[in-house]
Amino acid sequence: MINIREVAETNKMIEQENLDVRTITLGIGLLDCIDSDLETLNEKYTTKLRPRQEIL
Repeated sequence: MINIREVAETNKMIEQENLDVRTITLGIGLLDCIDSDLETLNEKYTTKLRPRQEIL
């Protein structure tokens, strides 16, 4: 559930930092894709984002 602090933070990012609301709200965490092997990293990244392509 979204709280008032998150709404205020989002508004600040849009107004003061000129960020696009789509950039802010997409909210995809990629930390679990980290890997020292670039090929493995790319595979993890692709696997994670493929189901979201219809959103983008």
